[in-house]
Amino acid sequence: MNEINLSSIPLVVDPYEDLAPRNDLHHRGADSWFLVVHGRLEDGSLCDFLIHCLTRGKNDDKVTLCISDSTHQRYISQITARCDIEGTENGVTMNADEVQWSIKGQSMKVKALWGKGKQTLDLTITGDGTVFGYNSNGQLPLFGKEGQNIQYAFPNLAAVGTFTEDGKTQALTGDGWLDRQWGPLPFEDFLAGNANWLWIAGKLDDKNVIALWSTIKAGVSYNWITILSPQGIYTVAPLSSSVIDSGKDLWISKESGMLWPSRWEAACPALSMGLTFTMTQTGQEIYSATDRLPIPQCEAGITIVGKLQGNKVKGHGFVEIVH
Repeated sequence: MNEINLSSIPLVVDPYEDLAPRNDLHHRGADSWFLVVHGRLEDGSLCDFLIHCLTRGKNDDKVTLCISDSTHQRYISQITARCDIEGTENGVTMNADEVQWSIKGQSMKVKALWGKGKQTLDLTITGDGTVFGYNSNGQLPLFGKEGQNIQYAFPNLAAVGTFTEDGKTQALTGDGWLDRQWGPLPFEDFLAGNANWLWIAGKLDDKNVIALWSTIKAGVSYNWITILSPQGIYTVAPLSSSVIDSGKDLWISKESGMLWPSRWEAACPALSMGLTFTMTQTGQEIYSATDRLPIPQCEAGITIVGKLQGNKVKGHGFVEIVH
């Protein structure tokens, strides 16, 4: 992306000061730091790495770690229930048994391990200064006016480091996306099957950055996309139909018994846009029956193909589905 000064577009947050935890958040909400790295190992393998730290109130922390190895069609995931999260100057630190993660501005250090050290990740991450505000200003009414969340991202991150598995260490390079979000969520509705969402963040080969939300609560659906062009122009537009309801190519989870789609479509005729999002592999579910809120969800790498402004595009990204 060209260097673009987006400081003239007002955000409802300070993207660096507000990396710190939201101590004023009531306990019906969530406070989230979500990092995805799309990495290439020196042997050519392609892997998406997810590190997600979440707090839902006092003594209710959760760290999710996932590896989606699309080259070898395998998925490794785990959840840990304790994490110390502390704000620092223009940043935050998060420490758990499996994760040490520090953020200052758009510079990060990340260490993570799976399976008591069977797989380890050690990364240095830097951004180009781009801040992506959902809806352009960072204010996000997920389920209408009662669900006002805040969400912004650092979409243009470069990652370098190593990945070690079974004693073999390989160099890793890749790009990343940090998502910062907080606000109220309808946990009871999720558990009752009365609400769900689908979120996609992606990067296209024409340098457009995209993020879309598709939510349903009590039968009411919202579907829209935010696009940031390489020239620094935001587009926020409604989608022509529910992305959640477009799901196809179903598979059954061995863990939760859920029936999940692996492909979705999103269209916006006004933007001459039609995009298809496909999981890099099935089986990308994270679920823990012992979690205080045992809500099955998919955390999955995706490929993107289609058209935007009438031009053919392709890219990669990540999808989260919560049912």
